[in-house]
Amino acid sequence: MKSLENVVDRLGRHIDEEIMETLVSFDLNHIPTYSSCGGHLETGRLRFPYVSGEAEGRPKYAYVGQGDIESEIAKKYNITPSEIRAHTEAKKEYRERLNACEVSEKYREWQANDQELPLTVGTLLEEFYQSRSSTEDVRLVLRERMAVGYYMVTRNYIYPKEIPSKEVLTQDQLDEIRLKIISAREEFQAFADFLKQRFLAQ
Repeated sequence: MKSLENVVDRLGRHIDEEIMETLVSFDLNHIPTYSSCGGHLETGRLRFPYVSGEAEGRPKYAYVGQGDIESEIAKKYNITPSEIRAHTEAKKEYRERLNACEVSEKYREWQANDQELPLTVGTLLEEFYQSRSSTEDVRLVLRERMAVGYYMVTRNYIYPKEIPSKEVLTQDQLDEIRLKIISAREEFQAFADFLKQRFLAQ
């Protein structure tokens, strides 16, 4: 893993060591990843591990002429394109003009590929649990988000349901949550091992 120590995800963030093997196993099976977390045990930073992704090659713009519209509106309001969504009037006009545009063919092609991704990940999870017995609170599940095929693999029960505000946590509660985070890490490691064996068997 030393050669991967300085690798970052598609958001430019450092990859947690605890989830690195899982990401490598996803890559071996041609499953693109987007962001991840190895889980955190520190008080005030408690997090369960997860892996998320979407199809590679997402076009910068979804609509025909979107780049030109963005530039025109930024110039009109004397702001940068990145500031449009924070500017009330500019944001409103931007949305109205995009609503009149067609989705580009290039984006449609990417979207079609992307919508297949959650199905692939879901199938792999089903195969994994055909030969593995895990309690419901430990099992990894697929959570689909957004209109396109963005996916997230995480533990069955996750933050914030099981991690209330840090002010109300007793030491016993902290210890219990930490054990659950560790069990989630172990489940991800088992899934990574499954994916690596699957790759080697091909």
